[in-house]
Amino acid sequence: MYRPSQFIGYYPEAKKYSLFSSKGWWLNRWPFLGWLETVLKLCGFLCAYHVPEGVLFAPKWKSVTFPLWRRIELLTCGICTLLVTLGILDRIFYREVVSIIFIVFNNWAHWTVFLSLYKGLYDRKSLMYFLTFMILGDIVKLIFFKVHDFNIGSVAKAVLYYLTSLFVISYLFIMFLEQYFNNAVSERKYK
Repeated sequence: MYRPSQFIGYYPEAKKYSLFSSKGWWLNRWPFLGWLETVLKLCGFLCAYHVPEGVLFAPKWKSVTFPLWRRIELLTCGICTLLVTLGILDRIFYREVVSIIFIVFNNWAHWTVFLSLYKGLYDRKSLMYFLTFMILGDIVKLIFFKVHDFNIGSVAKAVLYYLTSLFVISYLFIMFLEQYFNNAVSERKYK
């Protein structure tokens, strides 16, 4: 396994090997901002563990009705979840060990939150903490991109900024929907 002497954004040698080969994997020397983003998001993942209430994978098929704001919230969360799921492919091509482990936990957290919102059985406070930590982590990621001139092979740097900004805006939007539209429902539930 390759270990660079300092942080690098991309290891081109990884592309020389088949996706099914154990060769080409590498372990980056992540700088402080990279680890700060990781720790913040890991805190978010811990919060995601507490988001579901009740059985997560038993859908209520007969009585599922969603007001418009909930549909918009589910669509927004669903887009984020699908993008994170697609990130698995990116990490497989990138072949960096910490990144692939991280994306597995990131997927678990996003799917847990999405399914909890779909069920309508979730701890709102844990959801808000999850969103807050994810926002903070992505803000650190944006700073990281700038400070370390980070890029991934042939991916335009603007794409990294746009996608990360999309996540920040999406998380903020979900927080807004929860605060503005779900306030009355949640106040009744937690009194």
